[in-house]
Amino acid sequence: MTLGDTHTVRSLLRARRARPLPLQAPPPVAARAKRPDATAAHAQRADGNGQPRPLLRGWLHLFFLLYCTAVLGGARASPVPLHATARRFTAWTLVGYAGSVLFHMAPWATQRAYTLALVFDFVAIQLSFTGQIGSLVGWGHAACLASALLTLWLLALCAAGLAGGAVMWQYRRHTRKCLVLGQIGLSMLVEACVIRHKPTALVIGSAKFMGFHWFAAYARFDAPRSSGLVLPGVWHDHDNFHVIATATHALQIWATSTQAGW
Repeated sequence: MTLGDTHTVRSLLRARRARPLPLQAPPPVAARAKRPDATAAHAQRADGNGQPRPLLRGWLHLFFLLYCTAVLGGARASPVPLHATARRFTAWTLVGYAGSVLFHMAPWATQRAYTLALVFDFVAIQLSFTGQIGSLVGWGHAACLASALLTLWLLALCAAGLAGGAVMWQYRRHTRKCLVLGQIGLSMLVEACVIRHKPTALVIGSAKFMGFHWFAAYARFDAPRSSGLVLPGVWHDHDNFHVIATATHALQIWATSTQAGW
């Protein structure tokens, strides 16, 4: 052994005495339980694509649904009941509200259940348009048949999306937008013809387009901006859209209920 080797060994021994090894290895650190992701937790109670649901989401539609149901029940029991056209129109309007309440208020526990509720909401809206038009002009009218065709188109589209496992709030969005615009146009045309008070028909039609553009600009789940008319965690732009839609439907029901001589 050379002098250099002896020096190296002594250096190693000194380093070993300076850092004594522990008597026993430390116990393994238990894996920390993964904290649940708040976004994932809210996704089960979401109103759209995992976004947290505001506190008052759906309550306006629930109130309107219950109120109009009570009005229909009272109208049937009244000595002078509402005209059959007004009753049918109101009943078909409430089909859309039933779908909205089911979708927006039920605490869906799985993504599959949430998707099915969303599809039901899509279909209920289209059925509501077709039923309203049929109530005003008859089921065999060309406008009603065209509306029914749009509804069947949406049904086929949703069935294809569900069968293929598509993300339904993103699936064929442009096509669904065109279908809704078609229903709005048909309903505006019919109401302009059958509602005798033309300013009321004009206000109803304008409100429909306002609601559609509000939804596209502010109320959809991936809207690029906010209107600012929100209360975080309580009231969002989608709820403002519900206000526009409910006010429009209330005006429609009032117009059909007060017009005599159907």
